[in-house]
Amino acid sequence: MTNEKPDQTYTVRVRSRGGAGHNAMWQWEVYAAGNALPIEKGLYKGSEARAYQTAQAAMARLSERRARTPQ
Repeated sequence: MTNEKPDQTYTVRVRSRGGAGHNAMWQWEVYAAGNALPIEKGLYKGSEARAYQTAQAAMARLSERRARTPQ
């Protein structure tokens, strides 16, 4: 048995919160594997694709932060 933690994968969810066109509000959430509650979340005003890119950037920051944490 080793002290290594298994690779943690993240899930991204993007939901509409109202509005239309460039005024559309999107709520994005990042979940860790097996978690029922989001570990990172936010709102984006604009297109769904940009909201998803914002969530992907947050997921990358979480992965990077986790990689720097000593085990």
